[in-house]
Amino acid sequence: MGLIFRLLGLATLLFTLAFLALVGTAGYLFFAGGASRPDCAPPAAATLERAVAAVAFDAKLAAFVAVAGRLAEMGFSEEEATARAERFFEGRTGRISGIALCFEDGKATGFLRVETALGRKIGVRAEGTLDLSGEHPVLHLSHTSAAGIPVPGLLRREVEDIVNRELQEVRLAFPMRLTFADGEAELSRGP
Repeated sequence: MGLIFRLLGLATLLFTLAFLALVGTAGYLFFAGGASRPDCAPPAAATLERAVAAVAFDAKLAAFVAVAGRLAEMGFSEEEATARAERFFEGRTGRISGIALCFEDGKATGFLRVETALGRKIGVRAEGTLDLSGEHPVLHLSHTSAAGIPVPGLLRREVEDIVNRELQEVRLAFPMRLTFADGEAELSRGP
């Protein structure tokens, strides 16, 4: 009988610790909001400037695809990519804001704020690469965080899988290579 009470006591203690951890995490996410825009994020531009940058991105990409990548390469800036990402989400949902794309040597960082069901905005950051060498783009995430808290690998892979299922609808005209340098990304004909 004493063993049963000890096991019940241990189970109660573990349940209480798990509950406190859950409440602490939920409280942190609710009150902290966390994660400011990255330092490399382009400054907030006027609506006209963002529209011009998005159109520049689209024009460069269309020209590159039209000549089947025979141009040596096509480069675009963080500002152009951020403006194009903003335009992509515009009108789809009112829950995403503060989008920023930053490029470093070998990787890109994306940031956005997502409004939760409770009305709290949480900063979400993801680092990784985009593989354009196949028939469809494939996202590879190396790090993700929400409200400044690292997202475990299992959840990161789940996010990656969801995005990659969406990317299955994008058919590439030919293999391409996307490389990242400080402040700029370059697109070239793939291997």
